[in-house]
Amino acid sequence: MTVMSNKLKHFFLQSAGWLFYLSLLMGLALMLPTSTFDSESKDFIFLIGAVGIWRYSMGATHFVRGMIFLYIVYPHLRRKVRKLGKAADPSHVYLMVTSFRIDALTTAQVYSSVIREAIDCGLPATMVCSIVEMSDELLVKALWARMNPPDRVK
Repeated sequence: MTVMSNKLKHFFLQSAGWLFYLSLLMGLALMLPTSTFDSESKDFIFLIGAVGIWRYSMGATHFVRGMIFLYIVYPHLRRKVRKLGKAADPSHVYLMVTSFRIDALTTAQVYSSVIREAIDCGLPATMVCSIVEMSDELLVKALWARMNPPDRVK
């Protein structure tokens, strides 16, 4: 299968999923009494409550998913990588850092820590700095000159 047909298939599957979800919501809405949608009715509060439950249940779902990843999935993957030893090391490390109108002290601390990490990792590293203002550029260049990273760090 070509890349384009895979993308098209993925698009249609996602569209079908959303269509099913919206159809299910519409079906549920049609099953409710019409007074539920009248803001003057006592039943309207149930609609607001249902929307609130749905909204906060999504937050709870993401929280639970995050905790499962943090305490179960990530430690398992970390142990597997540690068992691989040096074989798991990347051939090159890329570090992307962005800054936009952040105070100079914070910017200096961030870039210093990233340059230090690139030096300390012991692998070839490329640091990509996304900066907008000339003051940030001058700051990064001054930090680079002061920290004097080895040739493997670009």
